[in-house]
Amino acid sequence: MLASALLSSLCTVLALHAVPELPQAARAPAPEPSAGTSTPAGLPPARTLPVTVHNAQRDCRPAGPGGRDRPDCSLGLARDPYLPYDGGNVAARVRHGDELRAVCRVADGVEVTDEDGRHSRAWFRIASARGAVWLPAVRVRPGQPSSGDVPLCGQPR
Repeated sequence: MLASALLSSLCTVLALHAVPELPQAARAPAPEPSAGTSTPAGLPPARTLPVTVHNAQRDCRPAGPGGRDRPDCSLGLARDPYLPYDGGNVAARVRHGDELRAVCRVADGVEVTDEDGRHSRAWFRIASARGAVWLPAVRVRPGQPSSGDVPLCGQPR
C-alpha cells in the first residue's frame, strides 16, 4: 500500500514537470464570432461557453508562489476523457481560476473524484490550439456551467 502511494506520488511529480502549462492565450475567453462566419481548422467553433478551473485543494487557490503557482497545484487537461486520468493522459496543465472555453461535453467519460469527494463522469472539451483537450467536470467551478448549457459532443448546437 505504501509502495503504491509512493509510486503514485512519483508519477505525479514527474508528470508535473513533463507537461507544459496551457498558454495564456488559450485560457483567455475568446470573443464570439459574428453570425455567419466560419472558423478555420483548429480554432474553437463559433459557440463556446466560459468555464473557470476549480481546484478543490484550498491551499492551491490563492494567487502567488505559496498558492496556485506551486508546481503541485496545477491540474491536468486530458488528451482523452475515456482513458485513465493520470500523467500519461495529460496534454496541458491549468490552475485554479483560469478561464477556459468549453466547446462541448461528454457524460460518460472516466469517473474523476476531487479532493473533496465530488465525483463525475462528465468532461468538457476545451477550445485549444493544441487540439482536443478535456477538463473533468469536477475541476470546473461548482455551478458553472450547467449541463444543459454545453451541448453534448457530436450533437447540433
